[in-house]
Order: sequence, then structure tokens, then C-alpha cells
Amino acid sequence: METENKSYTVTQYMRALKQKVESTPAVWVRGVITQINEKARVVYLSIADFEEGNVNPLATVPLYCYSAKFAAIRAKVENYPQPFTLKEQLKVSFLIKADLYIPYGKLQAQILDIDPVYTLGELALTKSAILKRLALEGLLEKNKALTLADVPIRVGLITGEGTAAYKDFTTKLAESPFAFKVKTAYAKMQGADTEPTVLAALEELAKDSELDVVCIIRGGGSKTDLNFFDSEALCRAVANFPRPVFTGIGHEIDRSLLDEVAYQSCITPTDTAKRLIDRVGDRAGGDGGAGDGDDLAAVLVDGQLAGFAFILVLEAVLFRVHAEARRLLDGENADPGDLHNTGSSIEAFIFQFTQGVSIHRIGK
Repeated sequence: METENKSYTVTQYMRALKQKVESTPAVWVRGVITQINEKARVVYLSIADFEEGNVNPLATVPLYCYSAKFAAIRAKVENYPQPFTLKEQLKVSFLIKADLYIPYGKLQAQILDIDPVYTLGELALTKSAILKRLALEGLLEKNKALTLADVPIRVGLITGEGTAAYKDFTTKLAESPFAFKVKTAYAKMQGADTEPTVLAALEELAKDSELDVVCIIRGGGSKTDLNFFDSEALCRAVANFPRPVFTGIGHEIDRSLLDEVAYQSCITPTDTAKRLIDRVGDRAGGDGGAGDGDDLAAVLVDGQLAGFAFILVLEAVLFRVHAEARRLLDGENADPGDLHNTGSSIEAFIFQFTQGVSIHRIGK
């Protein structure tokens, strides 16, 4: 009679296997984060290896981390001297301990720690590689080569809805003596949705051929948010945009790659608005030639600042009248017809000015 082979229950086998797996020492393992799934008590992640140019992973390891530990790891990297945010597609090096989940027979590893130095090095390499590609394709200077309107009064604005950045920017323009027209396309200015929503906003504003300039602004916030503006897709969209793009990302020291490709990089939303006001103001205080009043009447604000605006342009026209009169008195070859034309420009300016010009806001 044949004897029965000794056997073990599935539970016995998995427990024995779990002991072997858990005897493996904790090691540092590097890879690309392909998934982050946060639950109430546990965060599930995956990291993988990839060959360049191939989206299919060579190898993947499922990871888990208890929520309290993950919060500590997140705080560690976000409070680092050069902070960053844990997100998908980020290259990381985790200290992990192998584990086996018996009910499903699933091999996984627990995250114990993270090495920020590794990720910072990879981020720097990635940023450098993107910058090099943009430079080789001539995209760092492409938007800068566009001609900014003498009077950039029609402004496209990309920012977060209801944010301090929006308020600071529009308030600064409203305080000027000029009738800026602002068309806003709202976007997410932090987090994983930054790239797709800013791209969508750029696409929307590109359809408006009357815009003189587009401004992308956000407030100060966390330095980790700046990493989202190193997106190669965003850089290419701004570089190839048909109108000059100003950035006011809100960091006085650090610069994003988006700042590198923009027509003009500003330190804050308020500074961005000031650059536009200065540009229009320089035009208002131009050469004082006849006809300046006609050109600028369309950008002056009515109401409380009308007196200032009226004087600003009228002074330029009167300067020309005074100059022609002096030439006549001094016996120079002044053309009386010039005086007549200059006087006509004053009349035209007064007519346009008294029609009432107001600031327009065009929201999304």
C-alpha cells in the first residue's frame, strides 16, 4: 500500500515562505514611481525600472507604507533645503523591507525611509536635459523674439480662480490710469493638474487673435509647487505661443524652466502687472508728436483718474504746439499747417476722451 506524501496547508506554506522573505534585510531600491494610492490607514505605491524610449516596465515592485510613516516621509522631503513633492513619474530611492501578504500570496515591500539626495540629483539631471533639448531646438529664445505691442492693453491671464495672485494682478492694473482689458482662463497652479490645465488655458487664449500678451501668474506658496513649472510640455507650449508670454510664478530666488522660455520673467504677479503698466506708461510719455493723443485716448480710464489721464496726454500735445509757436517767433521755417494739425489732434482727443473709456474684465 502506497504511503501518503506529507503535505502542508496553504497557510502553513505561506507562513514558512513569509519567514524566509522577511529574513531578507532592508535595502535601498531605486526606481520610478508608477502609482500612488492613498487609503485611510495605508498608502500603496509601485516603483519600476524602464528602458529609455520604452513605456513598458522591465520590473515592478509593489510597495506599501502606513499613513503615519508616509506623512513623515512626505514632510521630510517637503521641508528639505531643496524640497520636492512625491508624485508619479518621480525617480526615488526607498529603504524597503520585503514582506509577503498571506491572504493573497502577494509579494510586496514596506517603505521605511527615503533618500532625498538621490531624487534631487535625478531632478537636476532631468531639468538639465530638458533645458539642453530646448536650447538645441532654439526654443529658449523663440518667444523672446516676438514683438511686444507698443501698448499691450489686451491681456490674456492664466491663474487660479479666486486666488490672491488674481486679485494682486488685476488690482494693480485697475489702479493704473489705463483701460486694460483682461481675458482670464483659469487653471490649477499647483499639483498634478497644473500641466494639463495650463496647457488647456494656453490653447484657449491662443484662439483670441486680439490679445497683445499673455501672463501666467501664481502666488508664493510652497517651493515644491515650483517643480510643476519645469514641465517640458509647458515649456514647449509657451515657447511656441504666438504672442509674448510673461510669467510671474511668485518665487524671487528660484526660477522654473517656464521662466527660461518666457518673453519676460517677473518675480510676482504684482511685478508682472507693473511691467505692463510701465510699458503703456512709456508709450504715453513718448515723443510728444501730433497724433499721440488720438492713439492713447482709447487706453485711458474714465472716472476718478480721468483728470490725470487727460493731463498726461494733453501735455504731450501742448508741448508740440509750444514748440511750433517758438519756431514761428524765432523766425524758423515753421509750417502754420502743422499748428492747425496739432490743434485738430487736441480736438479729436477731447472728443474721444469725453465718450468715456472704461476698464473691461472678460472672465472665463
